[in-house]
Amino acid sequence: MPRLVHLFFVSLLLAAGPAYADGAYDKLSGGAKKIVDSVKTNTPDLKALCSSGGLLQAITQATGQLAGAQKLSGDFMALGQEAGAYFTQHCTALQQPKSG
Repeated sequence: MPRLVHLFFVSLLLAAGPAYADGAYDKLSGGAKKIVDSVKTNTPDLKALCSSGGLLQAITQATGQLAGAQKLSGDFMALGQEAGAYFTQHCTALQQPKSG
């Protein structure tokens, strides 16, 4: 994937705020849900992935694999961005100390 596309994904991940709060998964498009599910299935420790900086690579890989298997339709970049915004919020929640 060209460097420009990677930079675009990184900027999206950094810029995404609390766009998706509670019930975020239900609001995702079908294609973005497939990407999210793929990343979660292939990542036993999502918290570690969030803190390692490997999230962009995981989303990009899942998007590419699903697109190659013709399991995604439409704008693959937009679907990856949507999944990235979801994970940005999800990772932020995972990093928060638990109260109580």
